[in-house]
Amino acid sequence: VSKWELNQSYPDITLLPIIASYFDISIDELLGYEPFMKDDEVKELPHLFALSRRMMDTIKINLTFSMGLNFLAILLAITGYLGPVIGALVHNAGSVFVIIHSALLLKWKYDR
Repeated sequence: VSKWELNQSYPDITLLPIIASYFDISIDELLGYEPFMKDDEVKELPHLFALSRRMMDTIKINLTFSMGLNFLAILLAITGYLGPVIGALVHNAGSVFVIIHSALLLKWKYDR
């Protein structure tokens, strides 16, 4: 143990339970392990995972909508049904939709 304390060597890993038992401590305490996250931080993980799933869904919806709208506007412009000014307005309206739809994430609440 003294070599371990002096950082000269480490004990055989199979001896850790025996050493911990001898000192009446856990293996975590023996190794000086402390969790990276506190209990209150761990409790927030389900909320953060749900928020990230919601965010990915929002991104997919926004991409699908904007690509679909722009593709449709290009087809209408090619066929002459949509002029450049209206095309620009359609494009900007699509951008406004994406921004508003993304901003709804700010009011999203986690339902447990």
